[in-house]
Amino acid sequence: MNNKIALNLPPYINIVILKKQNQCTYAYLYNYTNYMCLSLNNEKNLYKYDSETNSFNIMKLMPNKNIIFNINYFNKFLKSLNIYFFFKLKFKGKGYRIRFYKKNKIVKFYFGKSHITFFFFKKLILKKINKYKFIIKSLNYESLKNTAVNVSNIKPINKYTLRGLRISRQKIFKRKGKKGSYI
Repeated sequence: MNNKIALNLPPYINIVILKKQNQCTYAYLYNYTNYMCLSLNNEKNLYKYDSETNSFNIMKLMPNKNIIFNINYFNKFLKSLNIYFFFKLKFKGKGYRIRFYKKNKIVKFYFGKSHITFFFFKKLILKKINKYKFIIKSLNYESLKNTAVNVSNIKPINKYTLRGLRISRQKIFKRKGKKGSYI
């Protein structure tokens, strides 16, 4: 019974096939951050790579639970390569501005200080949503979280006026002013 397994590779995955004499054939799948190696038997017509559709077909002679498990694991691996974590950052305040330089991944903050604050986003994807919101994305959650906290500490939220820079779902409690100011 001949069965065929088709692996449709995303366009951001590159493939290199290495053949060794009288040994296994290796297929390396890689992108900028991750790679995976598949070892294939050297039998004829056992595998085929189509460069136009970027698909990799593997013929299996007998149904084997081990092969099916490995293929399912491989498909989950491919899906996980493109998952980005993100944080949405917001700011509020009269006269506060942010200027983006996407090419250099630099953000200038104008928060009414006597000096201009710069922030460099290394290895992060920066996207502006509107005038008061932007998103930072990355594959690494921990470095992204540290960066989001560092950016929000540039101009922390004022508890009385609720103006400043914050992470989108951050809880903020507004405080009352002096009692004499309401009379």
